[in-house]
Amino acid sequence: MRTQLPDSVTRMEETAFGDVADLIAQARGERPPKDRQQVQLILGRWDSASLLRDLAQEGIATEAQRLDTDEVLIQVVPGRDTPVAVAAGGSPRAACHAAYLLLERVLGFGFFLVGDQIPDLRTWKPQAMKLRTKPAMDHRLFLTHPFFAGPWRYCCRLWGEGEWRHMIDWMRRKRFTHMVSYHDEGGYLWGDAFIDAFPKARTRDHEGFVMDPDRRT
Repeated sequence: MRTQLPDSVTRMEETAFGDVADLIAQARGERPPKDRQQVQLILGRWDSASLLRDLAQEGIATEAQRLDTDEVLIQVVPGRDTPVAVAAGGSPRAACHAAYLLLERVLGFGFFLVGDQIPDLRTWKPQAMKLRTKPAMDHRLFLTHPFFAGPWRYCCRLWGEGEWRHMIDWMRRKRFTHMVSYHDEGGYLWGDAFIDAFPKARTRDHEGFVMDPDRRT
């Protein structure tokens, strides 16, 4: 499988599509079988991916030009000289969501808080399918809270940089849009940034919303 990036990408798409390409590289191994046709994975939006417009000339993924803002189109077409798998969205965010949706629904990837499920794409055979869908809700939230009695993955107050990176990667892959936390977590999540931006906040009492970094555990 070869990942084909759009002609132009936003910063959001660059991050997600690069991640998708890395995941597929892990799944197919260093040396894909030479006797198997290489599937072309085409990512992006109608207005940024000329390959999508080229496919439309063959009657493939024509709906990509009519997608709503949060809508995605997944289509696999095996009956070509070069089989294609399309993951298109109506906006940069939707294009990112489409790419991860294809990984889960079509290729067999799984994204979990405890780690990722990476399939063996060396044995994957493309099957014709098409899915046009959009999330039931515009805002998809993940709640974190100071659950000290449970696993670290549920307690953002205990996370270091590595855990935060893991959580942000997981939320992107699972198409969440916001992280929600209890109000007193504010001092732990952005206390340093707030204090740096507003130094006089240190002169206030320590009962305010933002926890002085010197007093945080």
